[in-house]
Amino acid sequence: MKKGMTLVELIVAILCMTVMMGVVYQLIVTTERIQIHTGVRAEAEYNIREAMDLMLYEIQHAGYRYYDSMTKGEGTSPPICAGNVQRVGTDSLAGNITISADLDESGTVSDNEIISYQVNNNTLERRTQGQGWEMVANNVENVRFNYFDEDKQEIVPPFSPGSTTEIRRIDMAIRFAYPVRGEAKTLTTTLNTSVYFRNTYNFD
Repeated sequence: MKKGMTLVELIVAILCMTVMMGVVYQLIVTTERIQIHTGVRAEAEYNIREAMDLMLYEIQHAGYRYYDSMTKGEGTSPPICAGNVQRVGTDSLAGNITISADLDESGTVSDNEIISYQVNNNTLERRTQGQGWEMVANNVENVRFNYFDEDKQEIVPPFSPGSTTEIRRIDMAIRFAYPVRGEAKTLTTTLNTSVYFRNTYNFD
């Protein structure tokens, strides 16, 4: 004759099930929180990467000036930038940068091709010479530029016109914040990249 469960066994079984359900619930909550954090970060990072792609394109071309060797001959070297236009502006610092590039390949560097970036009130801003600042990305806490010569030695601002011609690489870091939906907190992360100039010859 089979015996039924005793009261003690029943209580123990209920306690075990309760503990297991608590563990499963905690796993579900933790997984959901991770998914929320990952989704919010991915969305914020996508917006920052769009801004970073624009910065990379413009900084990579810093110093570029269109030169048609078919009409001007291959024996003459193209001037990179004319007059007071520098590849990297002397006003560039660790937290902001100014570059010049003949992006429209007109053969000259116009005011709208002298480009600056800075962070102001948690907003990454961009402007061209003579124009006002425009927002590129928000929730940006900080942007940092480190400048290096061809020997990988860091060149520390403030710059002289001569030192800007020696810059060959810029390390760029953007720290941005993103709020977590459903939670009263904000997280931060940093994107890092290195930018190499496509035009490494000196000024004429």
